[in-house]
Amino acid sequence: MYCHFVHKITHLGDRKVDLWIPNSLSPITPILIAHDGQNCFDGTLSLSGFGWELDKAAPLAAERTGQLEPLIVAPWNLEDKRIMEYTPEDILRSNPEWVKAYQSVTEIPYEPCGNAYIDWLVQELLPWTVKEFGFELHPNRTALLGSSLGALVSVTALSKYPEVFACALCVSTHWTIEDLDFAAACVRQLPKPTNHRLWFDHGDTGLEADYQPLQDYVDGLLIDAGWESHFVHKIYPGTDHTERDWRVRAVDVLSFWLEGIR
Repeated sequence: MYCHFVHKITHLGDRKVDLWIPNSLSPITPILIAHDGQNCFDGTLSLSGFGWELDKAAPLAAERTGQLEPLIVAPWNLEDKRIMEYTPEDILRSNPEWVKAYQSVTEIPYEPCGNAYIDWLVQELLPWTVKEFGFELHPNRTALLGSSLGALVSVTALSKYPEVFACALCVSTHWTIEDLDFAAACVRQLPKPTNHRLWFDHGDTGLEADYQPLQDYVDGLLIDAGWESHFVHKIYPGTDHTERDWRVRAVDVLSFWLEGIR
């Protein structure tokens, strides 16, 4: 019923882009950019051995919401560069201590390059997608999805390009690698919400046992900034920081985005 294939493009080195394409395409088909593309569909490509299975979640979410099934554009991460591309470059460069904290968890010299990755999404990947499929690009139909550091880069991309993206789906956002000031800086970079929406979620076991206090803190900052009716924060008890747990709630995540398209 659906076609799924891998397309390879060259930019910022050789990067594969996985695409999930519904048979029925329209100029107003919603577009989802999903980071960590090698984890989005086929579990055999994932380091954890489990994939998000977005190809199964997307049609279920479309059916639940009565919306068109989305095109999913999933650029692969570049492995050793993942942490450098997925962290908020401008915020990190504003505080050398934050850069040192990231350096402490990497085995290679850490040099944030998140701006280049986000610019590539907007200036190269999306224009290619629009040209390839004949879409009409509109922020209400264009969203980002990421987990952990992929959630951080989703927040940052929406902040840098609010005219391009109206929704960021942030799964198990890894605020905990830094302090409260870092989380606050991430919130301060967000635009004033108009048609923008944010999804936040997390589990409560393993690595995610410490997630709720920081996410609660972020929630308060968002409310103060006028986002109260523009975001949700969901908790999935008994779940940890793995694709196996994230794929279980993928239909919920995608439904939140699709139901907000007008």
